[in-house]
Amino acid sequence: MIDAKTNRLIDMLESRDTEDVIKWLKEYKNIKVVVRDGSIGYRAAINVAHSKVMQVNDRFHLIKNLVKSITKSLQRTITGRIEIPLTSPDAKLRHEYLFEMTRRERIIEAKRLRKKGYSYKRIATQLQVSATTATKYCNMKDSDIPKEEDTKSCYQTSKIYCQAVRVMAFLFGWRKHVP
Repeated sequence: MIDAKTNRLIDMLESRDTEDVIKWLKEYKNIKVVVRDGSIGYRAAINVAHSKVMQVNDRFHLIKNLVKSITKSLQRTITGRIEIPLTSPDAKLRHEYLFEMTRRERIIEAKRLRKKGYSYKRIATQLQVSATTATKYCNMKDSDIPKEEDTKSCYQTSKIYCQAVRVMAFLFGWRKHVP
């Protein structure tokens, strides 16, 4: 127990047991305000020992409860998904690479970028594939490139699954394991 004005230690209680706290509180007849945590045991002990004493939450628990209430309010108010419009040409290109290109289109794009002098690593980064896949795409014979009807874009196959996997790959660098 501390003095709330001076922050000086008054006494150390041996336990948090309600009966022990009641006994201790009754020894101090001049108590007017008690600053306490949210313990129900303390509340009950204070009510029994000094029924007219004002009880106040301590600063830590007051701020903790305030933050908790604000967080709940914001979660109810703000939607879980915020869509950010694609404003720059780079963002639109990244979106196309991530969601709309078929495997065939990726292979053709990798070959085009390689002819422009891009490194395998740069191609991998741009197409959001592993460096191994980018190298394979660039070195693939034209006869081995799948025909358009053999490939589907990630968007066509399974929009939600592929988007989730590709976004996770983009954010966390899991390019090696992305279909």
